[in-house]
Parts: sequence; C-alpha cells; structure tokens
Amino acid sequence: MEMNNKLKKIVALCLAFAMVATVVLPESAYAKTKKTANYVTRAYVLQQVEKLIGATQTSDDVIQIKDVKKSSPYYKTMSIAVNAGLVKLDSNQKLHPTKKATNKYVASVLAKISETSTKNVLGKKTAATKLTKKSLKTFLNQKFPNVVSKSDAKLKKGNVIINKPVTLNDAKITGDLVIGDGVADKEVVLNNVTVTGKTIVRGGGENSIIITGTSDISDMVIRQVNNKVSIKVKGDAKVRMVYINDGSNDVNIVGTVGIVNIVGENLKVTLTDAVVNTLIVADTAKNAVVEADKNSSIKEATLNAAGTKIQGEGKVEAINVNANDTVVTVKDAKINVKDNVTPPKTNADNNSQTTTDTNISNDNNSGGGSSSGGSSTSGGSTSGGSSENPSTPDVPKVNYVTDSRFADGYPKVVTDKENQKITITYKLKDGVASEEKPAKIYNLVTDYNTNWDATTEAVLHGHLGVVNEQTHETVSTEYYDFLKITDAKEYAVEYKLMDHVISDGLTTYSVIDCDGKVSDTPTKIAFDRDTATSVVKNTVYVSDVYINKAKDTVYLYLRSELDQTTVTSASAFTIKKNGQTLEDIRISKMELMSKTGEKSGPYVACIKLSLNKALDDSTVNYTLHYAGTEITDTVGNPLETFDRSLMTVSDGIKNAYTSQDGQYVSFEVPVYQWMSYTTYQEIQDDLGVYVDGKQIDQKNWSYTWSVGEMNIQVHDTSLTNPKTVELKSVSGKTLYTAAGDKLNNLSANLEKDSEGSISSAVFDKKNNKIVLTLTENSSFEKNFGFYDCNFMVKIAGKEYRLRGNSYVRPSNAGYIIEIDKDNLKHLDLSEVSEFSIKYAPIISADERTNDWNDLFAYNSGKPVDATDYIPVTIQ
Repeated sequence: MEMNNKLKKIVALCLAFAMVATVVLPESAYAKTKKTANYVTRAYVLQQVEKLIGATQTSDDVIQIKDVKKSSPYYKTMSIAVNAGLVKLDSNQKLHPTKKATNKYVASVLAKISETSTKNVLGKKTAATKLTKKSLKTFLNQKFPNVVSKSDAKLKKGNVIINKPVTLNDAKITGDLVIGDGVADKEVVLNNVTVTGKTIVRGGGENSIIITGTSDISDMVIRQVNNKVSIKVKGDAKVRMVYINDGSNDVNIVGTVGIVNIVGENLKVTLTDAVVNTLIVADTAKNAVVEADKNSSIKEATLNAAGTKIQGEGKVEAINVNANDTVVTVKDAKINVKDNVTPPKTNADNNSQTTTDTNISNDNNSGGGSSSGGSSTSGGSTSGGSSENPSTPDVPKVNYVTDSRFADGYPKVVTDKENQKITITYKLKDGVASEEKPAKIYNLVTDYNTNWDATTEAVLHGHLGVVNEQTHETVSTEYYDFLKITDAKEYAVEYKLMDHVISDGLTTYSVIDCDGKVSDTPTKIAFDRDTATSVVKNTVYVSDVYINKAKDTVYLYLRSELDQTTVTSASAFTIKKNGQTLEDIRISKMELMSKTGEKSGPYVACIKLSLNKALDDSTVNYTLHYAGTEITDTVGNPLETFDRSLMTVSDGIKNAYTSQDGQYVSFEVPVYQWMSYTTYQEIQDDLGVYVDGKQIDQKNWSYTWSVGEMNIQVHDTSLTNPKTVELKSVSGKTLYTAAGDKLNNLSANLEKDSEGSISSAVFDKKNNKIVLTLTENSSFEKNFGFYDCNFMVKIAGKEYRLRGNSYVRPSNAGYIIEIDKDNLKHLDLSEVSEFSIKYAPIISADERTNDWNDLFAYNSGKPVDATDYIPVTIQ
C-alpha cells in the first residue's frame, strides 16, 4: 500500500513537471514535434512572421476564439496575429494553433502582408508540403530576402521588409516594400528610393512615412491598424497611387499624389498642403470623411459611398456624386450628380454648381463618366481584404493609372451586366499621337487568372505573367486586343464575356507604344469579385463524367466549389440509353467525394453516383441526365440541366515517345491523382518514373493533367537510347483511374520522334492569317497550344514578336500552325509586299528546366530548336 502511494506521488510529480514545461517552454509548444516528424505548427509560423514584421501589439478579440484560451501558451502569439490581420477564423470560430503548417498556410499569411493572393506567393507550383523549422526559414528568406532593421542597409534583389524606424537612401527595390508593424508610431524615410512593386504601409505614426529626393513609388497600400499614419511626399518624389484599405486608421497626406483611393469604412483622410489629381471613394468606404486644408487641392473626386463628406477650405474642381447622403462643404466645386441620386448637402455659403448628369454610371463603381446601364471606372477600386483559402481568393484590387499620355479620366471601363460585356474607352492627350507618329495600344482582359499580374512585356505578348531577360511566365488571359490611335478622339474596344465557374475579379491592362516610348508599367483597372460576378455569368461547370469498368458507378467531376448542404438527393439524376430514360436504372447512393483545397487537381468537386444495378450494353451511348435545381455552388449558382455521355478510361500507358537523342520522354497515363493521393506532395513523394528499369530523379520529371489522365515529361541528360517506360507507386500504393478502377499495366515501349521544322510559310492576305506548314511525317505534339510570342517576323529590316497563342493541327497539307488575324493586328500586314518569319523562343528549354508548356515541341516533349528566318509567301 505504501509503495502504491509512493508510485502515485512520483507519477503525479512527473505529470506536474510536464504541465509546467508546456507553459514555460513555448518554443517546444509551438513546434509540438515528435522525433519522427519535426514539422512546425501554425502558431510557430505566426511567431516567426511576427518577428519578421516586428508585430507586438495584441488584441482582446482573441478571447472570443474557441481554441485559444488566455491560459494557452499560444495566446500572445495568436493575439498579435489577430491584431495584425494575419489570421482568419474558420467556420467553427477556431484558429487551430497546434495544427501542422503547410507552405500554403505560410503563403496565406504572407499574402496578407503583401496585399496579394496565396497563389501569387506560392508561384506556379502549389504543392502543399509540411515544413520543418529549417524549411520554414528557407521559405521566408525566399519570399522576403531583405529584412531591414537599420538605416542604409544593402539590399538584395527581391521583396523588402522594414521592421524598425530607418532611413533608406539611394535604393531600387525590385519587388514589394513592406513597412512593417515594428515601425510602430515612428518614422521611415525613403530618399531616392524606387519601388517597382507595391509599397505596403503597416507601421508608422503621424510624422511617419517621408518620401523625398527622386523617390518613385508606383502604388502604396495603407493597412496601418494601430496608429494614425502620415504620408509626406517632398520635392521631386512621386507617389502615383495611395490605396487606403479596410482596417486602416486615419491617414494624413502631405504633398503631391496621383490617385487617392479610399476603400475602408469610417476613415478620415486629411489633406495638408496636398495636391491630388484623382480622389476615389469606393462604394465600400461608407461614412468616409475627406478634409482638405486651404493649401490643398483635388482635381476630380468621385463619391461612390453613402455618407461620404468632403469638407475644409481646400479647392476641389469637380465632384461626381454617385451615392446618397453625401455632404460637400468645399466651395466653388462643379458637382455632377448621377441620375436618381439625391444631391449632396452643402452649407449656406457654398458657391458650388450642382448639375444632374445622366451620363454618369448607373452603378456604384464609377470613377468617371460612362454610358448608362453599366458601371465604369477610370482608376477606382471597390474591394479589400485577402483570403486564407487559396482556392477562393478575395484579393485587394488596386487600380493603377501609370501612363500620363492618357487623357484625364481615361481609360474608362464600362461593365454591361445585361449583355455580359465590358467596353474599354481610350483617349490620349492632345499632341501625343498623330498620323506621323501613331500610338499603338495593347490591352489584356482577364476575369479568371486575376491572381496573376502582367508586366509591360507580357501585355505586348498577349498574356499575363512576368517577362524580362531572365523570366518568361506565360499565364493565359481570356481576351486581348490592339488598336492604333492617331488623334485625341475616343476609341472603344468591346469584349463579350464568356460564362465562368467563378470569377475572382475583372482586370484590364493597357500599354502605350508611341514615338519610341513604351509604357514602363501597364495601366491597370481592376474590379473586385462582386462586380465581376455581376457581369460574368457564373455557372456550376460540369467537366467530365466517367463510368467504371463494372458499369455500376458514375463519377461526375465539376470545376465549381459546391455547397455541401445541397448535395443531398439523387432523384434529379437519371441514366439515358440512346436518349431514352432507363426506368429500371436508379441512383441508389450519392456521395460528394472531392472538395476544395489540396484535392482539387483539375477538378474542384466530384459526386459519386452508385447505380442500383450495372448497365448491360457497352456498345450504346449512355448519358447522365440532370434536371434538378437543388445542387448549387457556394454562392448560390445552380447546377443547370445537362446530358453528358458516360466516358470510360482505358488501362495502361499510351502515346509514349522519346526524342532522337533519348534525353526526353513523354507519355500519358490514366492515373487520376485524387483517387490515389490526398496532396500534391504525396504524388511527388510516391510516384516513380522508370526508364529501362532505372528510376528517374524526381527533379528530372514533371507532370500536367488533362481530361482524366496525367501527362508526364522527362528530361534527363543521362539517357541515351531508352526503350521502355514505367510508372508505379514506390510504396506499392494501388493507383486508380478517374472512374475509380484499379490500374494494372503501367508500362509501355517508347516510340522515337521524327524531328522536323517549319517547311513553308504563307500569308493569307484575304483572311489576314499566317499558315506555317510543318515538315511532312514529323511528330510534332498535336493539338498542343503554345504562345505566339515565341515567333518573330521581320518587316523592312525591323523585328516584331507576335501575340496570343496557336495550336498544331492537321490539315489537307499535313500538320500546320495557323496564326490568325487577332494575333497579327499590331502588324498591319495589308500593305506589306514581303516579310519573313522565324521561331525564336525567348528562353531556352534548358533555362526553364521542366517548364516547357508554352514551347513548340515534339511528341516526346523535346522543344523544337529555334529557326532562321524563312520567307513568307503572300497570297
């Protein structure tokens, strides 16, 4: 009995020590590791990011969070993170501080610091991987290679965080600048500093951010939550756009600023000795107050939010009022009031002239005039915030006007909801363009890949992404066009928008090329997600429908995030045979399998439909019919009626090719990733590619997906004359098709490419297109899309890159590449008597490692070599 009591005391003492260690050793609590898996937790990640930006201010709001009590060792860290806006509660009001953190989680936190999307932080490769302390440090260093805590620090290329009060002199920042929380209420001085990306102000006080010398700040986003902040622009320094975000404190602006864009609610913006070209109060900025002192002026102000006040002794030339309950007490302003909007209240001695203007937008997204029935902007923005979920980003959309050659208020973008289109109207200042020196305007529009940005070179090429001497990112855009202007009149470009799954925004880019001067930065006008989805018809997009080999289970794949609560009844689904409903075949069970996030792959959702009995005839056309209205996506768009054929998936590897030199191998395999794996990382860790029995190093192969299959490309310089290829799970995991069937035979013999090139080029003058015929019997990748900016034409000794994208496709003359008129608009070949063309990829395949998707290639994936110029026959 005595021994038992002693044993109990020893056990109790050990437990007590363990509890104390948990409290007094927060570092180990954050990591919460086991010897077998030293992965960091979310709390540890937040602790390190808070150190990075210098955040120390806590928040009482953390008390309301269900899984972070005041006694928790994570309490202070989570409290700081809540105050800094680094985290977001899940649907259960939890933060999960002890959950293992992935690179996607880290990217979502850094996205909030950088005012961008998680996808932009991650880059093209979005595999979710857990992180150790070492890999977390590497990740943070890659994204923010410069952390400045003292004046005149030497900077590397890339993003910069300033986390202490400092002076920065004579610097060019090739990325974003974050003025961190650690600056607190002190000063940061930027003297002769150019920032090519955004400048995000999170820290600073009433005398805080001083921009002087020849500094050039394109876009400044203010997200200071703890103090009133001042932006002081002195001398020849330039700040082109200041965007005051939701969650900020009051802001004071001193000096000259191009555009001031107020988005957050209940903000006061004071102008002191300030000159502002354009002031925009977004419709989200309710109850905003703008006070201009007697030495301040605003050329044009647009009020889109109810309760906005413009007051003080300053001068405002013109005010566009698009919302009710506004107050204007400045004198001598010309006030234009939108039709059906109550004129603003004014004081008794106000000499402003008020008119009702039916040409002002009928929507609350106007930054200038537009035709009625739509919404327009010439530099405004109506969004704010960013999302932790990378699949549904709510990215802050900042509107940039960066080329001074546009006339004031241009370009304008008008959204036409009824006809599902937008119109971009351009106008240049007098004297910019003439018949002798015409202006070429290149533009892009995207309502899908809005997480990506575009550099000037990318806009010229007709795609999104970063293009420079080292990089050629090729991210597709839905629409692009070109026009030539020779005067100061208005010119319009109209785009009919296609239906979409979900539009995360709507962004336009414009670049001017005139008299040898090309815009340094594209002029960008962006609408938020709500505006975009009001113009773009969103649908629940049905991607593919498969039936398994047993013919008793159907898999319905969709590219929309479904509201899980609506996937409850299978009665709206039926099976048809040759167009006739089968009365004896019913859906006995319905299950929502795949959801959003890491399991999305090429699809976002999968509904598994089990049949009450197997289909008996494989020679007829079976279809899945849906006639219900119950199933919707997360924003309420219904799954509309459809009939889709039931597709089967063949077993084994197909289209297996190798290059003449043997260094490239490409093949297709019907492995559907998410039937076999949970995350991208599992795929990378477990799948093995074997050529002639030798496993290929993971760094030497990559994969893409298409309809129900993977395309795998290998580039290994150690290969010489490979004969066979095999794919298998290294761990012995069973692999499945998109139809849920097990895969068995995943090996094949390799067929050698027959290499060739472009044999002839013809310009079809009547249809304004170039047709390139490829060498007969050569094995080019068929129906493969690549970007035409890898082609150049030479006209009268001058070289031009093409725009857009084309495909290799069959014709009576063999395989051809057809470059149509939309990709040639900028050349005006109508009067050209002779010219030549060549294939000239901007960056070689070797420089791109495994990223060849935009290159002209053979079946093996080997990129086609660059060619010399060949003459073009004009017909």
